[in-house]
Amino acid sequence: MTTIMRRRSFAPASAATAQARAAIGKAVLFTTSPFANAEWTPAFIAFMVYIFAMTTGRWAIGGVTMSIALATLAWERAPLRFPPIVGLVVALIGWAFLGLFLTDFPEEVSEALTEFWKIGAIVFVMVNVITTRVRLRFFVVATLIAYCIYPVRGTLLNFFIAGHTLQGRAIWNGVYANPNDLGALSLLQMSVGLGILAVEGKWWVKWGTRIAVSLLILVIVLTQSRGALIALVGFGIVFGRKHARDVRKILSLVVLLIGVAAVTPDSAWKRFSTIQTAGSNDASLVNPGESDFATRSDQSSSVQRREIWRVAVAVIADNAALGVGLGGYPTAHFLMAKKPRFDPIAGGRRDAHSTVLRMVAETGIVGLFLFGAIIVVTVKAARRARKLMQDREPALALQLFNLEAGLYGFLIAAIWGSYGAMVHTYIFLTLIYVSATLLEKEAMGAGARMPGRGGLPVAGRPATGYRGARA
Repeated sequence: MTTIMRRRSFAPASAATAQARAAIGKAVLFTTSPFANAEWTPAFIAFMVYIFAMTTGRWAIGGVTMSIALATLAWERAPLRFPPIVGLVVALIGWAFLGLFLTDFPEEVSEALTEFWKIGAIVFVMVNVITTRVRLRFFVVATLIAYCIYPVRGTLLNFFIAGHTLQGRAIWNGVYANPNDLGALSLLQMSVGLGILAVEGKWWVKWGTRIAVSLLILVIVLTQSRGALIALVGFGIVFGRKHARDVRKILSLVVLLIGVAAVTPDSAWKRFSTIQTAGSNDASLVNPGESDFATRSDQSSSVQRREIWRVAVAVIADNAALGVGLGGYPTAHFLMAKKPRFDPIAGGRRDAHSTVLRMVAETGIVGLFLFGAIIVVTVKAARRARKLMQDREPALALQLFNLEAGLYGFLIAAIWGSYGAMVHTYIFLTLIYVSATLLEKEAMGAGARMPGRGGLPVAGRPATGYRGARA
């Protein structure tokens, strides 16, 4: 249950408002600019500046903007909230800090914790500034634009113009310099874009988002990340089951995939074709006389990953209860991989290449439990809200479903990537949580406003800047 510092009373929604709510699903939700009436406050401005800087990598001002946002939260009109997701994130951070006193690698753990604690501040600020439907709409549209202008644009220019790749795989810079991470993060943004399409009525927003989603799928393919491709397929299965009877959407998807396939280089298809042999021990796949260089390279990568996982399991076996400390895994891996029972191919200070393995290795069973609890609480909140509003506001429920499907795809990608300490993971989980909270509040009629006063549309008339309830 959400803890609130002060109470606010709400008048019960009138019958007219209830009828208007029931009509939302039959009308276009948003027909005004998403940048109008964003309800600017110092905390919201500082938070959005942080999101822009984090997404684009343009400025190293994360600490400053978060400090400003925290310091000015008291100016928000809504009461400060401490929902379960905040408590669980804080508990995970607290457990990670406990590891600092128990680890054999205090320098590495201390450095990692310097960044990890900020996630708690980010989640706390986010649940307290994304408190209206107007702000949520601004947030998702603005972040999608920022992602397309910087990581997507930079990746495509690198790949098609500059020819700057990682052995033929699309990359950009910063966190996006790893093609696997670029693919996984692009999958999250793709689900955000599909969520926008579920509710938008403004023509330029709809068409811009369609282009953005198309480019994001292209980026995922160009990274040649087999994990991201499997995640995309998993997302497609979940998403497709929801829209299987919508012929128009199915045809649009087919046209989109044909377009992406037309510009995808042969090297990508060659790499994707090795998915079926990724777990094979066939020696011919790494034999220069029987396989080409690309096949040998891809198979060697798979063999190396399997050996890295073996080392990670050994590290976990020695530190299952408490872990080696957040950020201490690369050094622990380096020491463990020196043992003669491991192939030298896994040597060095490496990542575990698995969210679950790295979380357990660094924070123990308790850390993995807390991380899993954050995901479970988020998914339960989303499903509960969608169930409440599926019939009354299907467009808003569909937006939340698309975000939820993106999370499932991301969790598939997390099998081969380490995202447990990545800030993007927690921002996306919090986005789902605040979206679910808003939808549930709207279902209960809390804070409802009458039509014509920034609130809900009347039956048969599109909403103009739909506001909804405060979270």
